[in-house]
Amino acid sequence: MRRAAAGVVGVTAALASAVLAIQILQSVRDGSMAGSGGAIPGSDDRRSPLDRALELAGNAKLKTFLALDHEFIPPSPRFERFPFPTWTD
Repeated sequence: MRRAAAGVVGVTAALASAVLAIQILQSVRDGSMAGSGGAIPGSDDRRSPLDRALELAGNAKLKTFLALDHEFIPPSPRFERFPFPTWTD
């Protein structure tokens, strides 16, 4: 179960860092972080950074994954624990 939880945390951390990087790049491009730079001409796109990232061809699998409703179901334990008096061998 630790391996599954670590995988979920790893994927979540990777997605969060990608979204954060996109937001930072977007703010730099719009000029909100750059002092007097201004925005790139013709960049009046109002979609969220995640929506733009999901439209890229390389993110098709991620887009289909996020479109589905995922509910975490913990894996069944590998071993059943039996009290000592119930042992038969």
